Parts: sequence; C-alpha cells; structure tokens
Amino acid sequence: MVAFKLAKPVQNTQDQFKKYFPKAPFLGTIGDARHLKGSGDHTPWASDRIGGKSHQKGTVYAADLGNGPGFSTKQFQTWLLTQLKAGKYPEVKYMISNYQLNDRRYGWKNQRGSDGPGHVHLSFMPGHENTTSTILQDYHNYLTKPKPVQKVAPKAPTVSPVPIKALTKNGGKVIGQKVPNARVVPANAAPVLSLGAKDDQLGGWVTYAENKLGVPVNGYYGPEMTKAVKDLQKRRGLPTTGRIDATTWRSLGHK
Repeated sequence: MVAFKLAKPVQNTQDQFKKYFPKAPFLGTIGDARHLKGSGDHTPWASDRIGGKSHQKGTVYAADLGNGPGFSTKQFQTWLLTQLKAGKYPEVKYMISNYQLNDRRYGWKNQRGSDGPGHVHLSFMPGHENTTSTILQDYHNYLTKPKPVQKVAPKAPTVSPVPIKALTKNGGKVIGQKVPNARVVPANAAPVLSLGAKDDQLGGWVTYAENKLGVPVNGYYGPEMTKAVKDLQKRRGLPTTGRIDATTWRSLGHK
C-alpha cells in the first residue's frame, strides 16, 4: 500500500460524513487502482499548481461521498454549489457529481463531468492542507434546522347578506329578488315606516329606505335608522318624528 496522508479538509470531510450520515457509504479518499495509475487528487503524487501553490507529495486532496440513506448527492450538490458561488469554502477546488463538473478556476460554471449520480467527488486546493473544513457539518445543520413557518394573513370574515323575501306585485307574481344595497322600488304604495318595522311584514320597504338613507342594510327599522331619519328631517326642516311619512319619503327622493 502506498504511504499517504490526508489533507485536513479531506480528513474533516471523511469524519463529518461518517458522523452525520452514517447510513450512506463513504467511498474513500485514495481511490482505486484506476486512480493510482494517474496523478489526480486521489493520489499521493497529485501534481497541480494553482495560485502559486503546489500539491504536497504524499498528500491526498480528494474524497468521494456516496449516495445513500440520509444523503442525496443531488441535493448536496445543489446546496454546495450555491455556497461556493457565494464565496464560501475557499478550500474547495472543484466538485463533480451527476455528470456535472464545477471548478473554482472556471467560476463554478457547469461543465461536463465524468462522475454520475452515484457519488460526489470533492477536491481541495493546494495551500489548504491545514485548513479546517466544516462543509458536511454545515450541510447537516442545514438539513436539520427547523424551517421557518410562513405566516399566513388571516382571511377577512365573510359577511353573508341578510336574506330578504322576493318582492311581488298583485297576484303574487315575483318581480325581483331583493338583496342588500340593491335599489329596487317595492310595487305597492309607500307605507309610513317607524321603529320596529320589518321587511318581512312590509314587502321590502325598510330595505328600500335603508338604501336611500345610506345606512347598513338589514331589513329592520331600528334605533340607528330612526336616528338617521331624524337627522335627515332636521336638515330638511321637517318635524323630527323619526318616522318616514309621505313628506319624508319625498325628501328621500321617492314620489
């Protein structure tokens, strides 16, 4: 077996992956026989020189993380790429997963990579052999942190209109359905309205008067409507009886 040591970020990645994602396979650092035939980051004789820094002989700079229970390579790839583009983890050199290569030297742009969806390959920068990396710990915290509960504004209560009987002509023929704020003139002659009058007794005249006065419509001649009538009568110089007689009806615009 070739003698080697792990760069500290690789060691951190291995330890944190095994701690936080114990059911997912850690695929190793030094790689297999195929890796050892080359001079990549899985070998102790990696030979890249970046930013004036060269790989140290005898040091391995890469780790492979396997897809498994609790660890989705696709989800991790998406999360880490967002972090890298935001300037975090300067120790990372490049990442390959899901046939996508993202390299620091090319601004993290998506390029064709050789590794499929089974694992994530992480390579680390020369010059960061002693850097403490918290990538897997941070990712675990991201997954387990309670998501903020979105506050939903309460809906305004729905106010159902007061049901009012259909207005009729002589003989019981329906001429229209009266609803709050509708301005339908009842068919029969205008009666005198006073405190206590109700639509179901007077065929829609209370609601008609409420609309004319601009008061809340409920089909009942109550104290609020009485006050509104008195205010109108006072403004028009009429006797303030609080009742709607023929004179007051004319003041309301009904003839």
